[in-house]
Amino acid sequence: MSAAGGRNRGWALGRHVPRASELLRVILTVAAQGPLARKNLRKLVAREVGIRTKDMSTRHENEGGASFNDSFHHAIQHLINEKMVVLFDKKLSIAASVRDKARTVRIPQMPDYRIGSSNMPGSSRVSWPVNIQKLETQLPAYTIEQLLLTYQAAETRFTEFKGKEKALGKLINALAVQGHVRQELIRRGLLTEDDEVGEFRWPTTTANGGNGALFLKELPTIGPLKALGYEVGKGAPGPAQRHQLLTKAFLQDLPEVQGVEEWGGNNSSRRLQKIAESIAAFTRNAKRRKNTSWDDAIVRWENDLEYLRVKHYVGRFDGAWAFPTTTV
Repeated sequence: MSAAGGRNRGWALGRHVPRASELLRVILTVAAQGPLARKNLRKLVAREVGIRTKDMSTRHENEGGASFNDSFHHAIQHLINEKMVVLFDKKLSIAASVRDKARTVRIPQMPDYRIGSSNMPGSSRVSWPVNIQKLETQLPAYTIEQLLLTYQAAETRFTEFKGKEKALGKLINALAVQGHVRQELIRRGLLTEDDEVGEFRWPTTTANGGNGALFLKELPTIGPLKALGYEVGKGAPGPAQRHQLLTKAFLQDLPEVQGVEEWGGNNSSRRLQKIAESIAAFTRNAKRRKNTSWDDAIVRWENDLEYLRVKHYVGRFDGAWAFPTTTV
């Protein structure tokens, strides 16, 4: 395979594929063209560096089993982690903050590792039982994807041996791996003690059917948001004040009102999910009423949801660190 035809061939001569770090700039410049599905962005980046479509998944044993697809996957994950690329609605796009300077913006350095080699955590090549002491020293250098692959591999192993005789040691080892990965995610601020490892989907405000008759029933008399002073009706605070209040509701202690125990801990995925789902439910039911008197409230709710999504969801709970998939 030759990459001589690539317009941005930026890796050392003699290698068949670029390292992930060598794809970062190319991905940003291609992503600046507009939102793209992952597979489409991957093909455009491959074309840009001269990798033929049929060669994208080819592994090269003399390069540690590396392939272009591996390099792309880890590069895009790094850009998502650094919030330079945003994943939303299954499409990738460059973040607004770097869109106009994709070719010059400083890209945080990413750790290098041998793609496809036996030290790739979470893969089928991991040796079990895992040396927990050694794992503790390695975890700080893992990418988010590596952490989650490791967690998922441990979960698979636990399921495999659960209920089997003489497997207690293997079960304990798998649980220990999961526990250490979870603590590393907490240390990085990606999880709180109240979070589960995974993701939640951002709620929709699209209203399908109904007439909004349940609208008033779904609005608690004194819920956590209302107790904090959150309103969108006539005379309600402006966007800046509402957004500040919603951030407070996400990060700080909530008033002691009925049902608050279901809202999770401060700065947790459960808390953000509960806030977003509540506002989305209000919006959907208002739309079903088909009463123009609710139009201003709907606009404000949707504005507030978008603020929450961009400020607190994107890059943290939107799949940027969700379990990786084997499909690309």
